[in-house]
Amino acid sequence: MDMLGIDSAEDRQDWPAEAEEKYERLEVLGKGSFGMVWMARRVKPAVDNEDEEFVAIKNIHIKDNKGSVYAEREIGILRELRHPNIIRLIRAYDLFNSTRLVVMQLARGPNLHQLVVKRGALGLPLCRLVARQLIAAVGYMHGRAVIHRDIKPSNCILARTDIPPREDYDWYFDDAIWKNGREAEIMVQQNKWKLMLVDFGFSRALEQTEIEMPPSGTKRLRNSIVFERESAIAQGGRGSAMANSIAAAAAAVQAEEENGELGEEDLDKIVRMAAKSMKGTSFEPINELEDEIMGSKTETRKRNSGVSMPLPIKEDRTSDRRTSRAKVLSMSALGTKAYAAPEIRKKLRQKTDEDLEKANAAMTECVADYGMIVDAYSVGWTLRVSMTGVPPNFTLSEYMKERDSVVLEGEEEELAETCCCMKGDFRPFVKVREPSMLPYEATLLVANMTEKKPELRMTVREAQLHPYITGNESEERYSLPQGDIPSGHGDPVIPLKCAPALSKLTVEYHMQ
Repeated sequence: MDMLGIDSAEDRQDWPAEAEEKYERLEVLGKGSFGMVWMARRVKPAVDNEDEEFVAIKNIHIKDNKGSVYAEREIGILRELRHPNIIRLIRAYDLFNSTRLVVMQLARGPNLHQLVVKRGALGLPLCRLVARQLIAAVGYMHGRAVIHRDIKPSNCILARTDIPPREDYDWYFDDAIWKNGREAEIMVQQNKWKLMLVDFGFSRALEQTEIEMPPSGTKRLRNSIVFERESAIAQGGRGSAMANSIAAAAAAVQAEEENGELGEEDLDKIVRMAAKSMKGTSFEPINELEDEIMGSKTETRKRNSGVSMPLPIKEDRTSDRRTSRAKVLSMSALGTKAYAAPEIRKKLRQKTDEDLEKANAAMTECVADYGMIVDAYSVGWTLRVSMTGVPPNFTLSEYMKERDSVVLEGEEEELAETCCCMKGDFRPFVKVREPSMLPYEATLLVANMTEKKPELRMTVREAQLHPYITGNESEERYSLPQGDIPSGHGDPVIPLKCAPALSKLTVEYHMQ
Protein backbone atom coordinates (compact mmCIF):
# COMPACT_ATOMS: atom_id res chain seq x y z
CA MET A 1 0.00 0.00 0.00
CA ASP A 2 1.46 3.40 -0.94
CA MET A 3 1.21 6.80 0.78
CA LEU A 4 -2.22 7.47 -0.72
CA GLY A 5 -3.69 4.25 0.67
CA ILE A 6 -3.79 2.36 -2.64
CA ASP A 7 -3.32 -1.39 -2.43
CA SER A 8 -1.90 -1.91 -5.91
CA ALA A 9 -1.28 -0.28 -9.24
CA GLU A 10 -4.52 -1.83 -10.52
CA ASP A 11 -6.48 0.28 -8.03
CA ARG A 12 -5.09 3.48 -9.55
CA GLN A 13 -7.88 4.04 -11.99
CA ASP A 14 -6.65 6.22 -14.86
CA TRP A 15 -8.02 9.72 -15.14
CA PRO A 16 -8.38 11.59 -18.41
CA ALA A 17 -5.40 13.86 -19.17
CA GLU A 18 -7.45 17.00 -18.54
CA ALA A 19 -8.31 15.85 -15.01
CA GLU A 20 -4.73 14.76 -14.27
CA GLU A 21 -3.52 18.22 -15.23
CA LYS A 22 -6.17 20.04 -13.23
CA TYR A 23 -6.21 18.02 -9.99
CA GLU A 24 -3.65 16.54 -7.62
CA ARG A 25 -4.75 13.38 -5.79
CA LEU A 26 -4.36 13.70 -2.02
CA GLU A 27 -6.02 10.75 -0.30
CA VAL A 28 -8.68 8.09 -0.71
CA LEU A 29 -11.92 9.03 1.02
CA GLY A 30 -13.81 5.83 0.24
CA LYS A 31 -14.01 2.80 -1.96
CA GLY A 32 -16.98 0.72 -3.06
CA SER A 33 -18.31 -1.47 -5.84
CA PHE A 34 -18.72 1.62 -8.07
CA GLY A 35 -15.04 2.60 -7.76
CA MET A 36 -13.15 5.05 -5.60
CA VAL A 37 -13.64 8.52 -4.09
CA TRP A 38 -10.58 10.74 -3.87
CA MET A 39 -9.87 13.95 -2.05
CA ALA A 40 -8.04 16.15 -4.55
CA ARG A 41 -6.67 19.67 -4.89
CA ARG A 42 -7.15 21.89 -7.90
CA VAL A 43 -3.73 23.04 -9.17
CA LYS A 44 -4.94 25.16 -12.09
CA PRO A 45 -6.74 28.54 -11.87
CA ALA A 46 -10.45 28.46 -11.09
CA VAL A 47 -12.86 29.00 -13.97
CA ASP A 48 -15.69 30.36 -11.78
CA ASN A 49 -16.72 30.87 -8.13
CA GLU A 50 -17.89 27.26 -7.82
CA ASP A 51 -14.55 25.81 -8.94
CA GLU A 52 -13.35 24.97 -5.43
CA GLU A 53 -9.72 24.28 -4.53
CA PHE A 54 -10.35 21.07 -2.55
CA VAL A 55 -12.83 18.61 -4.03
CA ALA A 56 -14.03 15.03 -3.88
CA ILE A 57 -13.57 13.09 -7.13
CA LYS A 58 -15.68 10.01 -7.66
CA ASN A 59 -14.55 7.33 -10.11
CA ILE A 60 -17.68 5.58 -11.37
CA HIS A 61 -16.65 2.34 -13.03
CA ILE A 62 -19.08 1.56 -15.85
CA LYS A 63 -19.43 -2.22 -16.10
CA ASP A 64 -22.58 -2.40 -18.23
CA ASN A 65 -25.50 -0.41 -19.63
CA LYS A 66 -27.17 -0.29 -16.24
CA GLY A 67 -24.11 1.38 -14.72
CA SER A 68 -24.08 3.89 -17.55
CA VAL A 69 -27.74 4.77 -16.95
CA TYR A 70 -27.18 5.20 -13.22
CA ALA A 71 -24.16 7.43 -13.79
CA GLU A 72 -25.96 9.62 -16.34
CA ARG A 73 -28.95 9.93 -14.03
CA GLU A 74 -26.88 10.99 -11.01
CA ILE A 75 -24.82 13.45 -13.05
CA GLY A 76 -27.84 14.93 -14.82
CA ILE A 77 -29.79 15.44 -11.59
CA LEU A 78 -26.90 16.90 -9.59
CA ARG A 79 -26.07 19.33 -12.39
CA GLU A 80 -29.36 21.13 -11.76
CA LEU A 81 -29.83 20.85 -7.99
CA ARG A 82 -28.62 23.83 -5.95
CA HIS A 83 -29.14 23.59 -2.19
CA PRO A 84 -26.66 24.15 0.67
CA ASN A 85 -27.41 20.70 2.15
CA ILE A 86 -27.15 18.72 -1.11
CA ILE A 87 -23.71 17.77 -2.39
CA ARG A 88 -22.89 19.93 -5.40
CA LEU A 89 -21.53 18.68 -8.69
CA ILE A 90 -18.69 20.80 -10.05
CA ARG A 91 -17.93 18.99 -13.29
CA ALA A 92 -18.13 15.57 -14.92
CA TYR A 93 -15.73 14.15 -17.49
CA ASP A 94 -16.68 11.99 -20.45
CA LEU A 95 -16.26 8.22 -20.35
CA PHE A 96 -12.57 7.28 -20.17
CA ASN A 97 -11.27 3.72 -19.79
CA SER A 98 -14.79 2.55 -18.77
CA THR A 99 -14.90 5.18 -16.02
CA ARG A 100 -16.89 8.39 -15.49
CA LEU A 101 -14.98 10.90 -13.39
CA VAL A 102 -17.26 13.17 -11.32
CA VAL A 103 -15.86 16.18 -9.45
CA MET A 104 -17.97 17.15 -6.45
CA GLN A 105 -18.00 19.50 -3.52
CA LEU A 106 -15.86 18.22 -0.64
CA ALA A 107 -17.71 17.36 2.59
CA ARG A 108 -15.21 16.23 5.22
CA GLY A 109 -16.65 14.36 8.12
CA PRO A 110 -18.33 11.12 9.17
CA ASN A 111 -21.75 10.01 8.01
CA LEU A 112 -24.61 9.49 10.46
CA HIS A 113 -24.24 5.72 10.29
CA GLN A 114 -20.63 5.91 11.44
CA LEU A 115 -21.53 8.27 14.28
CA VAL A 116 -24.35 6.07 15.60
CA VAL A 117 -22.40 2.83 15.29
CA LYS A 118 -19.32 4.20 17.04
CA ARG A 119 -20.91 6.18 19.89
CA GLY A 120 -24.68 6.00 19.56
CA ALA A 121 -27.46 8.59 19.68
CA LEU A 122 -26.46 12.12 18.74
CA GLY A 123 -26.87 14.97 21.21
CA LEU A 124 -30.31 16.56 21.15
CA PRO A 125 -29.06 19.93 19.77
CA LEU A 126 -27.40 18.15 16.86
CA CYS A 127 -30.44 15.85 16.34
CA ARG A 128 -32.57 18.90 15.71
CA LEU A 129 -30.04 20.41 13.32
CA VAL A 130 -29.88 17.13 11.40
CA ALA A 131 -33.68 16.99 11.20
CA ARG A 132 -33.96 20.58 10.01
CA GLN A 133 -31.28 20.38 7.37
CA LEU A 134 -32.25 16.94 6.07
CA ILE A 135 -35.90 17.95 5.76
CA ALA A 136 -34.84 21.20 4.09
CA ALA A 137 -32.69 19.31 1.56
CA VAL A 138 -35.30 16.67 0.71
CA GLY A 139 -38.09 19.28 0.67
CA TYR A 140 -36.13 21.27 -1.91
CA MET A 141 -35.42 18.10 -3.88
CA HIS A 142 -39.14 17.32 -3.98
CA GLY A 143 -39.74 20.91 -5.07
CA ARG A 144 -37.63 20.02 -8.11
CA ALA A 145 -39.62 16.79 -8.63
CA VAL A 146 -36.72 14.54 -7.66
CA ILE A 147 -37.08 11.38 -5.56
CA HIS A 148 -33.87 10.26 -3.85
CA ARG A 149 -34.99 6.67 -3.03
CA ASP A 150 -31.92 5.83 -0.97
CA ILE A 151 -32.04 8.15 2.05
CA LYS A 152 -30.31 6.53 5.01
CA PRO A 153 -27.76 7.51 7.67
CA SER A 154 -24.77 6.44 5.55
CA ASN A 155 -25.83 8.89 2.81
CA CYS A 156 -25.93 11.84 5.23
CA ILE A 157 -22.51 13.36 5.92
CA LEU A 158 -22.01 15.55 8.98
CA ALA A 159 -19.31 18.00 7.95
CA ARG A 160 -17.36 20.28 10.32
CA THR A 161 -17.36 23.71 8.70
CA ASP A 162 -14.52 25.20 10.76
CA ILE A 163 -11.82 22.61 10.01
CA PRO A 164 -9.54 23.10 6.96
CA PRO A 165 -9.66 20.27 4.39
CA ARG A 166 -6.09 19.11 4.98
CA GLU A 167 -6.30 19.18 8.78
CA ASP A 168 -6.70 15.88 10.62
CA TYR A 169 -10.08 15.58 12.34
CA ASP A 170 -10.68 12.69 14.73
CA TRP A 171 -14.44 12.95 15.03
CA TYR A 172 -14.62 9.92 17.33
CA PHE A 173 -13.37 12.09 20.20
CA ASP A 174 -15.43 15.16 19.28
CA ASP A 175 -17.66 14.80 22.37
CA ALA A 176 -19.87 17.75 21.44
CA ILE A 177 -21.51 15.59 18.75
CA TRP A 178 -23.08 13.40 21.43
CA LYS A 179 -23.62 16.01 24.18
CA ASN A 180 -26.85 17.73 25.21
CA GLY A 181 -25.36 20.71 27.05
CA ARG A 182 -24.85 24.36 26.34
CA GLU A 183 -21.56 23.77 24.54
CA ALA A 184 -23.27 21.69 21.87
CA GLU A 185 -26.09 24.24 21.54
CA ILE A 186 -23.58 27.03 20.96
CA MET A 187 -21.74 25.00 18.31
CA VAL A 188 -25.02 24.37 16.51
CA GLN A 189 -25.91 28.07 16.67
CA GLN A 190 -22.47 28.95 15.30
CA ASN A 191 -22.99 26.60 12.33
CA LYS A 192 -20.02 24.41 13.21
CA TRP A 193 -21.77 21.42 11.61
CA LYS A 194 -23.53 21.03 8.31
CA LEU A 195 -25.49 18.05 6.99
CA MET A 196 -24.87 17.04 3.38
CA LEU A 197 -27.10 14.61 1.48
CA VAL A 198 -25.05 12.52 -0.97
CA ASP A 199 -25.25 9.57 -3.38
CA PHE A 200 -27.95 10.17 -5.98
CA GLY A 201 -27.34 6.92 -7.87
CA PHE A 202 -30.87 5.66 -7.18
CA SER A 203 -32.58 9.03 -7.60
CA ARG A 204 -35.17 9.76 -10.24
CA ALA A 205 -36.33 13.03 -11.79
CA LEU A 206 -40.10 13.10 -12.38
CA GLU A 207 -41.66 14.76 -15.39
CA GLN A 208 -44.50 17.27 -15.16
CA THR A 209 -47.09 14.73 -16.28
CA GLU A 210 -46.04 12.33 -13.52
CA ILE A 211 -46.59 15.03 -10.92
CA GLU A 212 -50.00 16.18 -12.11
CA MET A 213 -51.59 12.81 -12.86
CA PRO A 214 -52.05 9.85 -10.51
CA PRO A 215 -50.90 6.44 -11.82
CA SER A 216 -53.39 4.45 -13.85
CA GLY A 217 -55.93 2.64 -11.70
CA THR A 218 -55.10 4.50 -8.50
CA LYS A 219 -56.64 7.43 -6.72
CA ARG A 220 -54.63 10.49 -5.83
CA LEU A 221 -52.94 10.20 -2.47
CA ARG A 222 -53.69 12.72 0.25
CA ASN A 223 -50.03 13.59 0.29
CA SER A 224 -49.51 14.04 -3.46
CA ILE A 225 -48.08 17.32 -4.75
CA VAL A 226 -51.38 18.29 -6.38
CA PHE A 227 -53.29 17.60 -3.16
CA GLU A 228 -50.67 19.60 -1.25
CA ARG A 229 -51.17 22.64 -3.46
CA GLU A 230 -54.95 22.40 -3.20
CA SER A 231 -54.71 21.95 0.58
CA ALA A 232 -52.45 24.97 0.97
CA ILE A 233 -54.89 27.11 -1.01
CA ALA A 234 -57.83 25.83 1.05
CA GLN A 235 -55.94 26.60 4.27
CA GLY A 236 -55.39 30.17 3.13
CA GLY A 237 -51.62 29.72 2.95
CA ARG A 238 -51.39 28.56 6.56
CA GLY A 239 -50.08 25.11 5.66
CA SER A 240 -51.72 21.70 5.85
CA ALA A 241 -54.32 20.63 8.40
CA MET A 242 -51.87 18.03 9.68
CA ALA A 243 -49.09 20.49 10.37
CA ASN A 244 -51.44 23.04 11.93
CA SER A 245 -52.96 20.41 14.24
CA ILE A 246 -49.56 19.19 15.37
CA ALA A 247 -48.48 22.75 16.10
CA ALA A 248 -51.65 23.33 18.15
CA ALA A 249 -51.13 20.13 20.11
CA ALA A 250 -47.50 20.96 20.86
CA ALA A 251 -48.42 24.49 21.97
CA ALA A 252 -51.14 23.14 24.27
CA VAL A 253 -48.73 20.67 25.83
CA GLN A 254 -46.14 23.36 26.44
CA ALA A 255 -48.65 25.79 27.95
CA GLU A 256 -50.02 23.18 30.33
CA GLU A 257 -46.51 22.17 31.40
CA GLU A 258 -45.52 25.76 32.15
CA ASN A 259 -48.59 26.17 34.35
CA GLY A 260 -47.84 22.91 36.17
CA GLU A 261 -51.28 21.56 35.31
CA LEU A 262 -50.38 18.77 32.91
CA GLY A 263 -51.07 15.20 34.02
CA GLU A 264 -50.79 11.97 32.07
CA GLU A 265 -54.53 11.85 31.40
CA ASP A 266 -54.49 15.46 30.19
CA LEU A 267 -51.60 14.76 27.85
CA ASP A 268 -53.29 11.64 26.55
CA LYS A 269 -56.45 13.62 25.86
CA ILE A 270 -54.60 16.44 24.08
CA VAL A 271 -52.75 14.13 21.75
CA ARG A 272 -55.81 11.96 21.04
CA MET A 273 -57.83 15.04 20.13
CA ALA A 274 -55.05 16.22 17.85
CA ALA A 275 -54.90 12.81 16.18
CA LYS A 276 -58.66 12.78 15.68
CA SER A 277 -58.59 16.20 14.03
CA MET A 278 -55.74 15.22 11.73
CA LYS A 279 -57.27 13.17 8.97
CA GLY A 280 -53.84 12.71 7.47
CA THR A 281 -52.07 11.29 10.51
CA SER A 282 -51.92 8.13 12.51
CA PHE A 283 -50.04 8.13 15.78
CA GLU A 284 -50.51 6.93 19.31
CA PRO A 285 -50.42 9.01 22.50
CA ILE A 286 -47.02 9.94 23.92
CA ASN A 287 -47.12 7.32 26.68
CA GLU A 288 -47.49 4.59 24.04
CA LEU A 289 -45.13 5.98 21.43
CA GLU A 290 -42.11 4.35 23.00
CA ASP A 291 -43.63 0.98 22.27
CA GLU A 292 -44.65 2.02 18.77
CA ILE A 293 -41.26 3.39 17.75
CA MET A 294 -39.02 0.88 19.50
CA GLY A 295 -41.27 -2.18 19.57
CA SER A 296 -40.32 -2.78 23.22
CA LYS A 297 -43.52 -3.50 25.13
CA THR A 298 -42.98 -7.26 25.19
CA GLU A 299 -40.06 -9.52 24.42
CA THR A 300 -42.02 -12.20 22.59
CA ARG A 301 -43.86 -10.27 19.94
CA LYS A 302 -42.65 -9.61 16.40
CA ARG A 303 -40.13 -6.86 15.89
CA ASN A 304 -42.20 -4.99 13.37
CA SER A 305 -45.06 -4.23 15.76
CA GLY A 306 -46.04 -0.58 15.66
CA VAL A 307 -45.46 1.95 12.94
CA SER A 308 -41.72 2.11 12.69
CA MET A 309 -39.98 -1.27 12.81
CA PRO A 310 -39.32 -2.64 9.31
CA LEU A 311 -38.12 -6.20 8.89
CA PRO A 312 -35.58 -7.31 6.31
CA ILE A 313 -37.04 -9.17 3.36
CA LYS A 314 -36.72 -12.85 4.17
CA GLU A 315 -36.32 -15.09 1.16
CA ASP A 316 -38.51 -18.17 0.91
CA ARG A 317 -36.17 -20.72 -0.65
CA THR A 318 -39.05 -23.09 -1.45
CA SER A 319 -41.20 -20.56 -3.22
CA ASP A 320 -41.11 -19.38 -6.81
CA ARG A 321 -42.19 -15.96 -5.61
CA ARG A 322 -38.93 -14.84 -4.06
CA THR A 323 -36.69 -11.86 -4.56
CA SER A 324 -32.95 -12.35 -4.29
CA ARG A 325 -30.70 -9.64 -2.90
CA ALA A 326 -29.08 -9.27 -6.31
CA LYS A 327 -32.45 -8.64 -7.91
CA VAL A 328 -33.43 -6.08 -5.28
CA LEU A 329 -30.20 -4.15 -5.73
CA SER A 330 -30.58 -4.28 -9.51
CA MET A 331 -33.85 -2.37 -9.37
CA SER A 332 -33.95 1.38 -9.69
CA ALA A 333 -36.65 1.50 -7.02
CA LEU A 334 -34.55 1.55 -3.87
CA GLY A 335 -31.20 1.05 -2.23
CA THR A 336 -31.06 -0.27 1.31
CA LYS A 337 -34.15 -2.27 2.28
CA ALA A 338 -34.15 -1.44 5.98
CA TYR A 339 -34.92 2.23 5.27
CA ALA A 340 -37.32 1.62 2.37
CA ALA A 341 -41.00 2.39 2.84
CA PRO A 342 -43.27 -0.60 3.63
CA GLU A 343 -45.23 -0.22 0.40
CA ILE A 344 -42.02 -0.58 -1.59
CA ARG A 345 -40.88 -3.67 0.30
CA LYS A 346 -44.35 -5.18 -0.09
CA LYS A 347 -44.21 -4.60 -3.83
CA LEU A 348 -40.84 -6.33 -3.99
CA ARG A 349 -42.06 -9.37 -2.07
CA GLN A 350 -44.92 -9.76 -4.54
CA LYS A 351 -42.61 -9.78 -7.56
CA THR A 352 -41.45 -12.95 -9.25
CA ASP A 353 -38.09 -13.11 -11.01
CA GLU A 354 -39.96 -12.92 -14.31
CA ASP A 355 -41.79 -9.79 -13.20
CA LEU A 356 -38.55 -8.06 -12.32
CA GLU A 357 -37.24 -8.55 -15.85
CA LYS A 358 -40.17 -6.79 -17.48
CA ALA A 359 -39.73 -3.32 -18.89
CA ASN A 360 -40.26 -0.48 -16.39
CA ALA A 361 -40.99 -2.91 -13.52
CA ALA A 362 -38.69 -1.08 -11.15
CA MET A 363 -39.76 2.45 -11.99
CA THR A 364 -43.48 2.13 -12.54
CA GLU A 365 -44.48 -0.64 -10.17
CA CYS A 366 -42.29 0.21 -7.19
CA VAL A 367 -42.06 3.98 -7.21
CA ALA A 368 -44.49 5.86 -9.43
CA ASP A 369 -47.51 4.58 -7.50
CA TYR A 370 -46.30 6.35 -4.38
CA GLY A 371 -44.00 9.09 -5.61
CA MET A 372 -42.24 11.34 -3.16
CA ILE A 373 -43.88 9.88 -0.06
CA VAL A 374 -41.41 6.98 -0.10
CA ASP A 375 -38.63 9.45 0.80
CA ALA A 376 -40.59 10.68 3.82
CA TYR A 377 -40.47 7.24 5.42
CA SER A 378 -36.72 7.00 4.89
CA VAL A 379 -36.20 10.46 6.35
CA GLY A 380 -38.26 9.53 9.40
CA TRP A 381 -36.27 6.37 9.96
CA THR A 382 -32.95 8.16 9.54
CA LEU A 383 -34.00 10.68 12.18
CA ARG A 384 -35.24 7.94 14.49
CA VAL A 385 -31.91 6.13 14.37
CA SER A 386 -29.98 9.36 14.95
CA MET A 387 -32.17 10.31 17.91
CA THR A 388 -32.30 6.93 19.66
CA GLY A 389 -29.05 5.28 18.56
CA VAL A 390 -30.91 2.04 17.87
CA PRO A 391 -30.52 0.64 14.32
CA PRO A 392 -33.34 -0.91 12.27
CA ASN A 393 -34.54 -4.41 13.13
CA PHE A 394 -33.62 -4.10 16.81
CA THR A 395 -35.62 -3.18 19.86
CA LEU A 396 -33.78 -1.12 22.45
CA SER A 397 -33.41 -4.11 24.79
CA GLU A 398 -32.21 -6.38 21.98
CA TYR A 399 -29.59 -3.89 20.90
CA MET A 400 -28.29 -3.47 24.45
CA LYS A 401 -27.92 -7.24 24.69
CA GLU A 402 -26.24 -7.41 21.29
CA ARG A 403 -23.45 -4.96 22.14
CA ASP A 404 -21.71 -4.96 25.52
CA SER A 405 -20.70 -1.31 25.32
CA VAL A 406 -24.27 0.04 24.85
CA VAL A 407 -25.69 2.09 27.75
CA LEU A 408 -28.77 4.21 28.31
CA GLU A 409 -28.30 7.96 28.18
CA GLY A 410 -27.50 9.27 31.63
CA GLU A 411 -25.67 6.16 32.76
CA GLU A 412 -22.51 6.56 30.70
CA GLU A 413 -20.73 8.98 33.04
CA GLU A 414 -21.15 6.76 36.10
CA LEU A 415 -19.99 3.71 34.15
CA ALA A 416 -17.09 5.67 32.68
CA GLU A 417 -15.78 6.47 36.16
CA THR A 418 -15.96 2.79 37.11
CA CYS A 419 -14.20 1.70 33.93
CA CYS A 420 -11.47 4.31 34.33
CA CYS A 421 -10.70 2.91 37.76
CA MET A 422 -10.42 -0.59 36.30
CA LYS A 423 -8.36 0.12 33.19
CA GLY A 424 -6.46 3.08 31.88
CA ASP A 425 -7.35 2.89 28.19
CA PHE A 426 -11.02 3.92 28.34
CA ARG A 427 -13.05 4.35 25.17
CA PRO A 428 -16.49 6.02 25.14
CA PHE A 429 -19.65 3.94 25.45
CA VAL A 430 -22.29 3.62 22.74
CA LYS A 431 -25.23 5.68 24.00
CA VAL A 432 -28.87 4.84 23.32
CA ARG A 433 -31.88 6.92 24.19
CA GLU A 434 -35.45 5.96 25.04
CA PRO A 435 -38.13 7.86 23.08
CA SER A 436 -39.50 9.13 26.41
CA MET A 437 -36.28 11.17 26.67
CA LEU A 438 -37.00 12.99 23.41
CA PRO A 439 -38.92 16.28 23.08
CA TYR A 440 -42.63 15.75 22.39
CA GLU A 441 -42.37 17.39 18.98
CA ALA A 442 -39.50 15.13 17.91
CA THR A 443 -41.42 12.00 18.87
CA LEU A 444 -44.53 13.11 17.00
CA LEU A 445 -42.53 14.03 13.91
CA VAL A 446 -40.86 10.62 13.72
CA ALA A 447 -44.12 8.77 14.31
CA ASN A 448 -45.93 10.63 11.55
CA MET A 449 -43.14 10.31 9.00
CA THR A 450 -42.83 6.56 9.63
CA GLU A 451 -46.55 5.83 9.31
CA LYS A 452 -46.87 2.51 7.49
CA LYS A 453 -49.79 3.56 5.28
CA PRO A 454 -48.52 5.93 2.57
CA GLU A 455 -51.84 7.76 2.34
CA LEU A 456 -51.60 8.69 6.03
CA ARG A 457 -47.88 9.47 6.19
CA MET A 458 -46.63 13.01 6.72
CA THR A 459 -44.82 14.35 3.66
CA VAL A 460 -41.41 15.98 3.82
CA ARG A 461 -42.86 19.33 2.76
CA GLU A 462 -45.49 19.08 5.49
CA ALA A 463 -42.70 18.31 7.95
CA GLN A 464 -41.18 21.70 7.08
CA LEU A 465 -44.10 23.24 9.02
CA HIS A 466 -43.70 21.02 12.08
CA PRO A 467 -42.88 22.83 15.38
CA TYR A 468 -39.83 20.62 15.92
CA ILE A 469 -38.49 22.08 12.66
CA THR A 470 -39.77 25.66 12.73
CA GLY A 471 -39.64 26.16 16.51
CA ASN A 472 -42.54 26.26 18.93
CA GLU A 473 -44.26 29.40 20.23
CA SER A 474 -41.67 30.03 22.93
CA GLU A 475 -38.73 29.80 20.49
CA GLU A 476 -37.38 32.06 17.82
CA ARG A 477 -38.70 30.91 14.46
CA TYR A 478 -36.19 28.89 12.48
CA SER A 479 -35.78 29.59 8.77
CA LEU A 480 -34.86 26.52 6.76
CA PRO A 481 -31.87 26.66 4.39
CA GLN A 482 -33.10 27.57 0.92
CA GLY A 483 -32.12 26.41 -2.56
CA ASP A 484 -32.35 28.22 -5.86
CA ILE A 485 -36.16 28.06 -5.90
CA PRO A 486 -38.79 28.32 -3.11
CA SER A 487 -39.68 24.78 -2.01
CA GLY A 488 -41.99 25.13 0.96
CA HIS A 489 -45.33 23.40 1.45
CA GLY A 490 -47.70 24.55 -1.30
CA ASP A 491 -44.99 26.11 -3.49
CA PRO A 492 -45.10 25.05 -7.15
CA VAL A 493 -42.97 22.10 -8.18
CA ILE A 494 -40.48 22.88 -10.93
CA PRO A 495 -39.20 19.71 -12.65
CA LEU A 496 -35.61 19.49 -13.83
CA LYS A 497 -34.89 20.25 -17.47
CA CYS A 498 -33.12 16.91 -17.78
CA ALA A 499 -36.14 14.86 -16.58
CA PRO A 500 -37.55 13.90 -20.02
CA ALA A 501 -34.13 12.84 -21.35
CA LEU A 502 -33.34 10.79 -18.23
CA SER A 503 -36.75 9.10 -18.34
CA LYS A 504 -36.21 8.21 -21.99
CA LEU A 505 -32.75 6.84 -21.19
CA THR A 506 -34.12 4.65 -18.40
CA VAL A 507 -37.01 3.34 -20.51
CA GLU A 508 -34.66 2.49 -23.36
CA TYR A 509 -32.45 0.54 -20.97
CA HIS A 510 -35.40 -1.48 -19.60
CA MET A 511 -36.65 -2.18 -23.12
CA GLN A 512 -33.36 -3.78 -24.17
